[in-house]
Amino acid sequence: MEHALAQRLLWDKRKDLVTRLERLNEEMEAGQRDTVQELSSVDNHPADLGSETYEREKDLGLRETLRGNLRAVDAALHRLEEGSFGLCAHCSEPIADARLEVIPEAEYCVHCQQHYEHHSAGRQRPGEEDVLDPRFKSRPSPAYDPVDTWEDAAQHGTSYSPQDQATSPGYEDIHREEEPDAGTVERVEKAPRRRRSPST
Repeated sequence: MEHALAQRLLWDKRKDLVTRLERLNEEMEAGQRDTVQELSSVDNHPADLGSETYEREKDLGLRETLRGNLRAVDAALHRLEEGSFGLCAHCSEPIADARLEVIPEAEYCVHCQQHYEHHSAGRQRPGEEDVLDPRFKSRPSPAYDPVDTWEDAAQHGTSYSPQDQATSPGYEDIHREEEPDAGTVERVEKAPRRRRSPST
């Protein structure tokens, strides 16, 4: 790809990313001012706070993605100036112009990018999974079903708390099923056998 075309594509993309990042920051600041106007969150329903938290987390995630894309474009501009732009960082083969026209900050050729994504896909699991109980990592079994999962999770608190019930002593009892055999497989009665007729 020609130096001038690559430079124009990268600067256009950088300008677009900076504009989107500034707009997102302004929206986040406006949202923060609206949230701060509330004197207390006590009278709000937990779902309202959950929606606000979700929106804030989504905006923070978008901002980090935009910042990462901006860093990638800046790195590509640096490679352009030092003369290594358009060469795969892994195999040193030229990156196709068609790829660079769509993703001017591309660091790898299509083959190396696919290889990297294929081999790193299994390692991109959340760190929290390392501490999860093995029951949560596998498929539900008849002995431990989604109802049991809910009961275990509800012990740590829900929006329906013991203070909402006069007779409930605590979280450990509020979401337990009445039956004592919760989480076990019920015994199936033996079906009567049919008598065979004598063969003639």
